[in-house]
Amino acid sequence: MSLNRSEKQAVVEEVTALAAKAQTLVMAEYRGITVADMTKLRVAARAALAWT
Repeated sequence: MSLNRSEKQAVVEEVTALAAKAQTLVMAEYRGITVADMTKLRVAARAALAWT
């Protein structure tokens, strides 16, 4: 996905606005993780959120 400068700026503004309203923000680098491991991670994250 190749964006020009104005498109990148729009994305950054959108993410900034969303982050400002969020109670919780989780960011992760997922390159190199298998689909099975990503699924396990999502399941664990949802389970952890269910207890809060």
